[in-house]
Amino acid sequence: MYHMIQSTSEICGIQYLKEFIGRRIGLVQLEEYVSPSPWNCISHLLKDKQFKLDMRVLRLPAVASNYLLTILKANNVEQLSISAQSIDDPVNLLISISSLVGSMRLRQPIVDNIDSRNRHLFGVCDIDWASAILKMFSGKLHKLEIENNSYPYYLSRDDSEKLIR
Repeated sequence: MYHMIQSTSEICGIQYLKEFIGRRIGLVQLEEYVSPSPWNCISHLLKDKQFKLDMRVLRLPAVASNYLLTILKANNVEQLSISAQSIDDPVNLLISISSLVGSMRLRQPIVDNIDSRNRHLFGVCDIDWASAILKMFSGKLHKLEIENNSYPYYLSRDDSEKLIR
């Protein structure tokens, strides 16, 4: 097992490890998106590998989402876990991801100044999540876990009933 912690300034220096890692990696954890540069190196390092990917970010901007999709398309990611307070265009991103991975774990941490009674998930409120979730299962996705204890009302009663049917 390898455990590497790399700063942004060091990440491109680890490309030599690509030969030694092998084809299967247990878990890759990405924390915070700073700029595209380290993500380019990460994408190259992980190309043609099989692994689980765990992302922990406060915010996932559109540019980071594009890099994430690139990583998912170039590799055999068994499971993707995302923990984020907000995601730019979360519905379209999650539907796109669902065509690339079989298993997803989504976690919504608490966000300052958002009341727990709001129908909040990944920076948006009052979205028809049931329709989005059903679309997600029309892709490669066969397993979905959503942990949203901070905002348990993100699914309305009608949304819940749509999913049960």
